[in-house]
Amino acid sequence: MISFFNKLADNGVFLKVLDGKLKVYAEEKEIDQDLLQEVKVRKEQIISYLLEKDAIINTEITHTRIPLADVSVSYPLSDAQRRLWILSQFTGGSIAYNMPSCVDLYGEYRLDLLRDAIASTLERHEILRTVFKEDESGEVRQWVLSVADLGFVLDYQDFRSSSDPQ
Repeated sequence: MISFFNKLADNGVFLKVLDGKLKVYAEEKEIDQDLLQEVKVRKEQIISYLLEKDAIINTEITHTRIPLADVSVSYPLSDAQRRLWILSQFTGGSIAYNMPSCVDLYGEYRLDLLRDAIASTLERHEILRTVFKEDESGEVRQWVLSVADLGFVLDYQDFRSSSDPQ
């Protein structure tokens, strides 16, 4: 049965059971007639296979919602975060966990939309705004900055009219 589904996928044909009926979806408007005939011949077998797989998947997957932490000014470090903090304090500090990169963009872009997309991502993901520093008592804690406190600025430099744009 797996090889049959692979054959369907290779031809851009996908199957789904809705309300006990087999639904056929295709990337192209027309489905190869021989393939469609094979689906019709194997219809009952396909439906029972998909329903069985769906039942197995639905019984195996359980979701447990992770509770939100209480809102606080700062949060304690985990043991792993504390180890990284200590390693970063040695002379020279390790940059092993920093992954700087550069992306060259070509073409015309709407910088206002790019800026908004990055700001929206920063707003949504606290980890991108999290810093580790000592509090007044000297304990190292994690602090989640606001987007405004982060001070993100999109640095745009246009080198197209430069003598050496590369």
